Amino acid sequence: MMNIQRKEKRFRKKLAKKPHKIGKILKKYSRREKRRVEDYLHKISSIIVSEAVKYNAKIVMEDLKYIRNSVNKKEQGYKEKTK
Repeated sequence: MMNIQRKEKRFRKKLAKKPHKIGKILKKYSRREKRRVEDYLHKISSIIVSEAVKYNAKIVMEDLKYIRNSVNKKEQGYKEKTK
């Protein structure tokens, strides 16, 4: 993932020199980046599944969408109790 981000940073520096082509080029590269990320995530998930099969393990998934909010609330309550 870091390699993709580094490439994107270099690309944006070069793109700043060509303002008349920004829209077309960004559209092209955003699709490429999306495909790269999807491929990377697919490879990682395949490795996880193969390891689970190898060790006869179960994969448990959880929705972590609001985890940051709940953790912050718990920390806030803990800080108030310690005062």
